[in-house]
Amino acid sequence: MSSRKRKNRPGKSSSPYILPNDAEPSLDPALFIQAHEADILRGSQAKKAAESLEVSNRTAGSGLIQWNPQNSHTSRAFPSDLDRDDGFAASVPQAAESSVWVDRYDARLLLDALPKFSPGSTSPAPSGWSDLPSDTEDMFFFSPDEAEDYRQEKRRRLMDQAREERLRARRAEDGDPEEEDVWGGSDEEPDEAQAALMKRTAASIVSTANPAQLEMRILANHGADRRFAFLRGRWKAAWLSMKHDAEQEEQTKQSTSGGGGLGNLADYGDSDEEDDEAEAEGKPEDALAARQARAKAWAELRRASKANTSE
Repeated sequence: MSSRKRKNRPGKSSSPYILPNDAEPSLDPALFIQAHEADILRGSQAKKAAESLEVSNRTAGSGLIQWNPQNSHTSRAFPSDLDRDDGFAASVPQAAESSVWVDRYDARLLLDALPKFSPGSTSPAPSGWSDLPSDTEDMFFFSPDEAEDYRQEKRRRLMDQAREERLRARRAEDGDPEEEDVWGGSDEEPDEAQAALMKRTAASIVSTANPAQLEMRILANHGADRRFAFLRGRWKAAWLSMKHDAEQEEQTKQSTSGGGGLGNLADYGDSDEEDDEAEAEGKPEDALAARQARAKAWAELRRASKANTSE
């Protein structure tokens, strides 16, 4: 049996080539675009400028550059790093205490000059109480209802003033002489026509459910009319007396509005009140018994009057 030797041929291998784990495939640099940016610093300050870009906690001010409006990377930006042996230190001025130190990403590096702000006092506010209406300060502590009443009163005064001005201008156009409205004292007596108007107004006011509201409405509508000056304080004593008389008449009408059958009972009630006043000075038990007796008599009288009315 003849033996054959198998020869290994160079360049041919049956197993594939496997890259090691720490090896990376090479990339074609033509497939990528790379850009580099750098600043060239010259002079003895290049070292300091390079160190300032590296932030380190070992020295104070690391990573900062002194701002210079002309060129922040010139030798004047780092006067503390000057070489004292080169004879150039004397020609560079010392940095001022108000110098600005920035990092390389600060937007102030793009400015040619920093804005200057005067350290003067702050100017006063452009507005104040003088720019508001004259009564705003008085109304500051008013409640909403009080403020609304005040505004209505102010609006009424303005309307009266405008009406007076229109009437004055109309009289001037017609050539009529302007009559002066001179008020007298509180005891001034009105004439007959004025007194009749005041009585009718008082009767209308006291006959309503809300007399004060009606009086204010009349004053708002006719306040500029001289005939209604009694609502603004003229003929005060006469006006108060007329209002009192009108109230008494209104009460009398309400008390007698029950019908004819009860007309005599009103007089009976008045006599009872007089008897009560007379007996109030006596003993309380006697006064109570008398009132009970009068109440019983009044009830019997009322039943009798109702029976007569039904028949």
